Amino acid sequence: MSIIHICPLLTSLAAAGSDTEQTVSHSSEKAKPIPSDQEKPPAPDTGHSEAADVPTPHHELTVTATRTPTEVRELGRSVSVISAPEIEALGAKDLSEVLKTVTGFNVVQTGSFGGQTSLFVRGGESNFNLVLVDGVQVNAPGGSFDFSSLSTANIEKIEIVRGPASVLYGANAATSVINIITQKGQGDPSGHLEFQGGTHSSYLASGAIRGGSDRFNYSVAGLYSDTDGIHEFNSQWDRGE
Repeated sequence: MSIIHICPLLTSLAAAGSDTEQTVSHSSEKAKPIPSDQEKPPAPDTGHSEAADVPTPHHELTVTATRTPTEVRELGRSVSVISAPEIEALGAKDLSEVLKTVTGFNVVQTGSFGGQTSLFVRGGESNFNLVLVDGVQVNAPGGSFDFSSLSTANIEKIEIVRGPASVLYGANAATSVINIITQKGQGDPSGHLEFQGGTHSSYLASGAIRGGSDRFNYSVAGLYSDTDGIHEFNSQWDRGE
């Protein structure tokens, strides 16, 4: 906002009389320069600084690709960040259901719910993927990881780097790095319970409790599901037994 200051100019005239000529005295002295602190009066305080007017950019950040917080748009790699609202919109209860939506991922599950689930990325083997939970490796070095045991109950976001990342993470990260970041509790303790039911004695129960203070935070969540709508392996149902 521009502020224009208008200053009135005062001229003093000396009158010798009503019938005499008016004489204007001019001083031979040079005008004194105005001090620098008076050249531009300070702008009025509007209660906020110019920096506060600059909007904060809202771009996805990732720490997995470079191990430092970096905007995804600044990376020259294939990086995906899946947030908790996106997971909720998918209605996914298992991590494998979320990974099926990622480009270049081939999720293979043996049997029905709870069966061993392996991940193949860009034609690589299932043991070419490095799986992290809050930055801590959870799969055995050089070994595959069973994704059937992980639910989406306590996930804040999932950061995925597709392609080799051995420079940062070693030989295990040959085709991808999957970093599962859990939710952080804060404030007073809070929680929720959820129960779903359906046909064939199918039900799903989940719950979570989280909180925190200046010194520590905690977040615990769990999910359990069961159904009678899927026959057990080799149940011999077709033989009438």
